[in-house]
Amino acid sequence: MPNGKGSMDCCYCRHFSCSGGYPDGHGLSVPCNYHGVVLPAPEPEWMSRICCHFEPSEAYWRHNQLWTPPARRFAWFGRDLEPGVLYTFGYNTPNQIEGEARLREFDYQAGDWKPVETESPAPNWSLPKSE
Repeated sequence: MPNGKGSMDCCYCRHFSCSGGYPDGHGLSVPCNYHGVVLPAPEPEWMSRICCHFEPSEAYWRHNQLWTPPARRFAWFGRDLEPGVLYTFGYNTPNQIEGEARLREFDYQAGDWKPVETESPAPNWSLPKSE
């Protein structure tokens, strides 16, 4: 769809605090209820954000119908997405996914999430400092 409506983006995830779909929260710093952090706004703002924990909201299905399930869209990235990492990409160039920001890291030995270090974010990202 034009302008990214219906594309894979956090604004279509059920964990996104503004879950109305595009343009609700797209391009803004908005809380993620899954990771428990405020997602950094993408640079530039028209880029789409996604992580491997994406779960489609009702708005995703309204804008996509049944022929574009998330599994099919994830295959378009051409790589596995690492748990706890936020990625950016142009909605019409998913194979150029980049701009990673670690939201949190999984501790495989403990079977739980580790706290995130926000001191050294990926380039072009400003992560919120924890209080």
